[in-house]
Amino acid sequence: KVGQYYLEHSKAAFDMMGLSDPQDVKDAKYIISRIEQNDKTDKTDRTIPKREVLRLCQRFSTAEEIEPGLQVLVERGYIAIQRGKSGKRGGRPSEQIYINPA
Repeated sequence: KVGQYYLEHSKAAFDMMGLSDPQDVKDAKYIISRIEQNDKTDKTDRTIPKREVLRLCQRFSTAEEIEPGLQVLVERGYIAIQRGKSGKRGGRPSEQIYINPA
């Protein structure tokens, strides 16, 4: 009985510290904290280029690594990602991240 108490207590403590979160949720928390600390976010419409987010989040070395964390933020409504149009010279369109899009 005592062991069960300590087990439940340790689970609660790990939850409070965020140690029981899956990796994609940990990544999402890291990404949103970096975005909020950033001074390059457009203050009027709260947007930031996806490329800039990758630059801010130095934990990730490729765009593929950052995707699961971004997807968690999209699913929970913290951000929305919109693909822009190609410029006059062609090329790949950039993606903008809208913070708190509601």
